[in-house]
Amino acid sequence: MRRSSRVQVPVGQKATLSCLAQGHPVPTYRWHKVAGELRSLPELGSSVRQEGGVLVFHKVVSADGGTYICEVSNSVGQDKVEAELIVEEPIRVSIFPAELQLDVGKTANFNCSIHGTPVGSVTWKKDMRLLSANQRAMFPTPTSLQVRQVKRQDSGIYQCFVNRDEFSVQASARLIIGDLAPKLKMTFPEKIIRPGSYVSLVCVTSGNPAPQIKWYLDGIWPVSTRPGTLVSTYLSSTGDVISYLNFTSVDVSDSGLYHCEAFNEAGSAKHSKRLNVFGQLFIRPLNNLTALADSTFSVNCPFGGFPFDKISWKRGMH
Repeated sequence: MRRSSRVQVPVGQKATLSCLAQGHPVPTYRWHKVAGELRSLPELGSSVRQEGGVLVFHKVVSADGGTYICEVSNSVGQDKVEAELIVEEPIRVSIFPAELQLDVGKTANFNCSIHGTPVGSVTWKKDMRLLSANQRAMFPTPTSLQVRQVKRQDSGIYQCFVNRDEFSVQASARLIIGDLAPKLKMTFPEKIIRPGSYVSLVCVTSGNPAPQIKWYLDGIWPVSTRPGTLVSTYLSSTGDVISYLNFTSVDVSDSGLYHCEAFNEAGSAKHSKRLNVFGQLFIRPLNNLTALADSTFSVNCPFGGFPFDKISWKRGMH
C-alpha cells in the first residue's frame, strides 16, 4: 500500500481518496477522519460515500478538508494508510486600516486579513516595489507590517499579496503623512569677520511637506545668488532641508542682520543673527513703510560696519 497521499480540490468539486490493497482473503476497507479522535465513515456526512477502497466526495466543502486514515484488514492481519484532502477555497484579502494618516515620527501598523485556504506565501510591496525588512520596516508576522518613525517618503500605497501556486490575490492600503510645521534643527551664530574672508551661514529644518527656505537681509531685502554670494538649498537623505548662504569674499557692505525663514503649508520658523564685518559704519536707506492701526509693527535698523557702540532711533528730525 502507498503510505500517504495528498489530494487538492477546489471547493464544490468532486474528490476521491484511494486506498487499494492486495491480500487473501480479500481485505475489507474502513475509512476514518482524524479530528481529535477518529471518526468512522457513517459520521462523515451524507455527501460522502465509500466504494470499496475509494472514498468519494460528491461536492467538497471546507469542513471536508483534513487527514483521513484508511484501515485495511483480513483474517491474516491489517494495515493502514494516510491521505490528506486539501479543499481550495477562494482567497479574499483585505488590509486594515485601508487608509492611515500619521504625523512624521509616528508608527504605522497594517494588518493583512486573509479568508480562504490554503495560503501559500505572503509578500508586501510599496508602490509596486517589493518591501523588505529593514531598521524601520518590519514584519511581526507574515500578515502584519510595521513602519516605525515614519518619514514623508514613507507615504504611498502598501500592498499585501497572497500567493497560491500560480494564483495571486492582493489588497492595498494608503499611508498619508500629515503636515508638520517647520522646525529649525541647526542655525548659524552671530559672526564677526574681517573683509575678504569666506563666510558660510547655514539653516537646517525639518517639516512635512519639505519646507522652503528663504534668506533676507535686515528682514527686508531678499537675498539670492549673485556674484560673490551663493544660496544653495537641498533635501538630505533623512528628509531635512539644508540651506547655505555663502560669501566667497565678504565685504563690509555685506554686513547686517541675516534671516533664514523656513515655511510650508503647516506654518513657518525663523532665525536671525548679525554678520558683522569690520569697516566704516553705514545705514541702508529705507523707503516708507506701511502698518495697520492697532497692530504690532517692527523694523530692524539696516546698518552695517563694525565695531559699533549703540543703536538709537529718532522720530522725524528730533
